[in-house]
Amino acid sequence: MKLIVAGATGFVGSEVVAQAIAHKSITSVIALSRRPLSEPPFNHPKVKVVVLEDFEKGYTPEVIEQLKGAEGCCWALGAKSTGGDKTRRVNLNYALSACNAFRTLPLSSPTAKFRLAYTSGIITERDQDKNLWIMSDMRKIGGEAETKLIEYAKEADAFETFILRPGGIRPKEGKMLPDCIVGSFNVRVDEVAATLIDCAVRGDEGGRDTLENADIARRGRELLGRAAEK
Repeated sequence: MKLIVAGATGFVGSEVVAQAIAHKSITSVIALSRRPLSEPPFNHPKVKVVVLEDFEKGYTPEVIEQLKGAEGCCWALGAKSTGGDKTRRVNLNYALSACNAFRTLPLSSPTAKFRLAYTSGIITERDQDKNLWIMSDMRKIGGEAETKLIEYAKEADAFETFILRPGGIRPKEGKMLPDCIVGSFNVRVDEVAATLIDCAVRGDEGGRDTLENADIARRGRELLGRAAEK
């Protein structure tokens, strides 16, 4: 399977690339980037960097040609700015433009689906009428993005969206916390990356389109445990 990674140079995205290189089901990794990348891990033979100068309008025929064969994407690109325009452009417009491009890619079989695993956040709010005291615009735009990406998948053929809503993402060198604490706000970056990849490759056996922090931490921990055993 060919996997696309958006936000590949970021904290979460770089861990996704590293794990995808080692993943036996992934044959190649496409890292979307605004600039050429030659440093590790982007110089690995399994990785191809596709330069996308404009994440909203830059999916040219040449770019689409390089994406062909992909059937999944781990989306780890987002704006932390509280400015409404930038947050909407990056978190919503970029993602929807990508979906429109990914939907044109040929699939390997009539039953195959393209799967988008999208990194959101625990504080996003889908209720656009709710009064929020803190970071209202950013949280509601994030919630709007979640809603529209889920609706997009429902309306599109052979397309699935999985929303991951992690809390505070910690370095993978940190200690694993007890389950009673994991269920609240903390998760390690390697647990997030493992869950993103698994959703893009296999979907969700429980039929969920949204995974909360506790779901991500426990699923990631299980996946990493399996990988260690192998």
